[in-house]
Amino acid sequence: MQSLPTEVAVPRSITSFQEPLQDVELHSFGDGGKLGVGAAVYAVVRQESGTTQRLVAAKACLAKGGLSIPRLELVAGHMATNLLTNMRSALEGLPVSNVYGWLDSTVALHWIRGNREFKQFVQNRVRKIRAQSDIEWRVSSKENPADLASRRGSVNGSTLWWNGPKWLVNREEWPPNPVTLACPATEVKAKTEREVLSLAQPKNSDDRVEEVLEKCELKYALRVIAWVIGSYPTARLPRN
Repeated sequence: MQSLPTEVAVPRSITSFQEPLQDVELHSFGDGGKLGVGAAVYAVVRQESGTTQRLVAAKACLAKGGLSIPRLELVAGHMATNLLTNMRSALEGLPVSNVYGWLDSTVALHWIRGNREFKQFVQNRVRKIRAQSDIEWRVSSKENPADLASRRGSVNGSTLWWNGPKWLVNREEWPPNPVTLACPATEVKAKTEREVLSLAQPKNSDDRVEEVLEKCELKYALRVIAWVIGSYPTARLPRN
């Protein structure tokens, strides 16, 4: 509280010129860290007299304990998606051409871009992010204004916070969009599920197991088998 500025002035208009809008781009940045999770949306407005880029919305919250950094980055991506969706609705009627999402985590980006099935925490957020299919996701690790929201810092006098990265107005200066590849960090949330499913594949299984699988869902059948083994340690299941 002691570090809060005495006052903050925010321009009401997202443009610098009183003339028709030619094009509007929305860029949503997200970042997650041990302290917090934050997101900020910037509008790049093109007019005949010039281009204006300015902060239009931001949000931050404390980070939930016990989550890994990649998970927190994914939470930031979900927050950035919601904020971007809300801003697009608020600016309905304006010529919004493209919407972009920016993260500084290639792991979270790989989860969003991929078509894999993950464990519940990751899968729920990935599904909600993918639902907004018109958002183009990219990585910006050097200049991410959402860092101020997630890792704390003063916004007074911060050009990066109020206007976003200078390179937003020129696509040729954007950071290269990486080709994400699977790695231990990206696969860890799918590994357990894959192993369980592989063990559950019936190979010359006993007729009783076949009958259970036909009547029940796989997850329910696995829970029942686990309960039987835990309750009756001497119980034996077919080896096949």
